[in-house]
Amino acid sequence: DADDRAVCAAFLAALRVLAGERPVCLAVDDVQWLDAASLAALRYALARLDGQPVAALMAVRGEVPDWLRRALPERQLRTVPVTSLSLGATHELLHDRLDATFARPVLIRIWETSRGNPFFALELAAALQRRGGTLAPGDELPIPSSLDELLHSRIDGLGPEALDVVHAVAALADPTVTLLESAIGTRCDPGLAESLDARILELDGEDVRFTHPLLGSAVVARQTPGRRRSLHARLAAVVPSDEERARHLALATAKPDRSVAAILEEAARTAQARGAP
Repeated sequence: DADDRAVCAAFLAALRVLAGERPVCLAVDDVQWLDAASLAALRYALARLDGQPVAALMAVRGEVPDWLRRALPERQLRTVPVTSLSLGATHELLHDRLDATFARPVLIRIWETSRGNPFFALELAAALQRRGGTLAPGDELPIPSSLDELLHSRIDGLGPEALDVVHAVAALADPTVTLLESAIGTRCDPGLAESLDARILELDGEDVRFTHPLLGSAVVARQTPGRRRSLHARLAAVVPSDEERARHLALATAKPDRSVAAILEEAARTAQARGAP
């Protein structure tokens, strides 16, 4: 409709303004999961940026989407398949990220078990480091071979205060240290410190995030519905915007509630008015 076309045109205009000042790289992860409005704006802009100093770096699972091939001339589209890490690349990763060097037989075991997945390789190596960094002949790696089990074992190793923090981070749209302190209180500092030491969370200034999105998914999966609703009720009292408050109230509610419904209606009108349906 007219609103959608206006958003697409505004997005293109913004890119052109930025490109007039300096070259621009437009980075989009998980293209296959874009919502319809974002995808429409991206397709509209890419088809009209020829000659502008704008490059697009997009990650997608599976084949290159047909719409992308239609939007760009073949000479402008470069496809780089991302495969699993080689043994040498795994060695470099562990050395750079963990400052770890393993004997070649141990490195091969880590590489084979991780199947070249960088996140899994880092987790395997970190667990092995905690055991001294060596394996006797015939010994098994000291963690589960399933990625799901590995994620859950990492979370189960946290204390109660750290669990409070990671649960709140997983539930918030934009977690910050200030929001966590408001929601959790005095338990925040020790819980955050433990989560950072365990490399489950990381800080970027005031912002808090999981070191890998899979950890956030595993945290959510381990919560009971009752505890999840209780957490969202607490967060509804501290988040800064009405839209966020509406979201948390909805997720805290187990049955129809007239007052929550009214808050959701108002938040939806606010979102629509600013072009974020």
